[in-house]
Amino acid sequence: MYDVEVGGQPYVAFTYDGHVHTDYSHDADAPVSQVLELAGLASLDAVMLTDHGTSSAARDLRGREQAPAAIVGAEIGGDYGHALTWGFLDAARRRAEHLEDMPGLGAAVHGERGLVVLAHPGWFIPGLWVNPRYYLQADVLRHGGLGETIDAVEIWNATYPAPTDALIDAWLRVLDAGVFVPVTCGTDFHRVGQVELGAPRNVALCPAEVRTAGPDALRACLFEAARLGRQYLTDGPIVDLRVDGHTYGEVVALDRPGEVRVTARAVAWAGGTLRIRVGHTDVRSFELAPGVERRVAFALPVRADTYVFAEVERAARVERKPRISALTNPVRLDVAPRVADWRGPTVVRPTRIPPEFTRGPRPTSARDPHTRRGHGAAD
Repeated sequence: MYDVEVGGQPYVAFTYDGHVHTDYSHDADAPVSQVLELAGLASLDAVMLTDHGTSSAARDLRGREQAPAAIVGAEIGGDYGHALTWGFLDAARRRAEHLEDMPGLGAAVHGERGLVVLAHPGWFIPGLWVNPRYYLQADVLRHGGLGETIDAVEIWNATYPAPTDALIDAWLRVLDAGVFVPVTCGTDFHRVGQVELGAPRNVALCPAEVRTAGPDALRACLFEAARLGRQYLTDGPIVDLRVDGHTYGEVVALDRPGEVRVTARAVAWAGGTLRIRVGHTDVRSFELAPGVERRVAFALPVRADTYVFAEVERAARVERKPRISALTNPVRLDVAPRVADWRGPTVVRPTRIPPEFTRGPRPTSARDPHTRRGHGAAD
């Protein structure tokens, strides 16, 4: 992975899988020790252990400090579908009403300095009430929306790859509306032979001193990178994108309309196409020969607030893989006057979820499968 320098600060690339289950999940059978062994073989720096409705994996990690790092959270079900709660150690397989809506879940997770990642929003979870795609809308993710506590969206899930391209388009529509929520990826690993751990993986940029600072510093940096979007997603290619020296997750402030300098480099072991995009539009496309690094640079005219990101498209379609093989978070371009908050307030503050995103009237009985199984419902 590329180590880079941004604004005079050296950054080092760290890789992690954001969605991993162990045998503490009712539908998984890999012990924590096996998961960590596989993570080491996959050259991952960290894994997020997100068992269904429980953070019990923490008991197997007491006193452990060696690499790869294991960061415990949980995958919790509620009105929002499923959410990954990185760093949340208060999850238990019992009904907890305060976790069953997104505002309540966000308050609890953020109270432990954890992150909320909306999991595989392309899939309507059996037994749950709301289509998770509801939460991938600009006015839902803004301040005041029901999804304002979502820190990032799992846009690419190896177990459910079919909706990936449609989810990317939905995410771009959110960005087009001036709302920035970063994207992450994860394998949703449950057992050996199901998916390959770490494919895809997140590649986060951390200050160089994190290499020797210990697991707490790595955890803090990975959380910050996910929250800021200072990472890209890949199942193979290596990518570096700069706009006027800024990298993905950052904002380029422009006093007036003009031009910015875009530079990129990429390696794709199976070849493919490097695309530099502004919104839904490809502004430049470059063919990648297998295993050969390509460097590109060009001037991009900027007339108004927008964003630039890079993706690598596969040379050929692969079964159970999305069209893309790598995707960066965007570099945002802010033409004066400045955008004070990229999660700015909604014009209309929704108080309920529209019926087109539900399976009908909201269940109210505690005996309903949604309320009984919400925290442990299978993917």
